Order: sequence, then structure tokens, then C-alpha cells
Amino acid sequence: MVDDKPMRIGWVFYFPYIFVAIILHLFISFCYCLSIDMAEANTVVF
Repeated sequence: MVDDKPMRIGWVFYFPYIFVAIILHLFISFCYCLSIDMAEANTVVF
């Protein structure tokens, strides 16, 4: 049980960074797809 404590502390320490990385990845992917859709819409309009 002594070796389990650092592992749990490490998980609690790294979990927010993993969560933020996933959110940023989804946000960047969404903005990238949105910009591509806007570019395609502009090429269709003009």
C-alpha cells in the first residue's frame, strides 16, 4: 500500500493536464474544420 500513494498523487497531478490537452485538441480541430468550411463556402459564393 506504500507504493500506491505516489502513483495516485501522480495520477491526480497529471489528470488536469491530460484533460486540458484533450479540450485544446478538440477546440483546435473544431476551429480548423470550421475555417475549412468557411473557405469552401467562400469559394462557392465567389
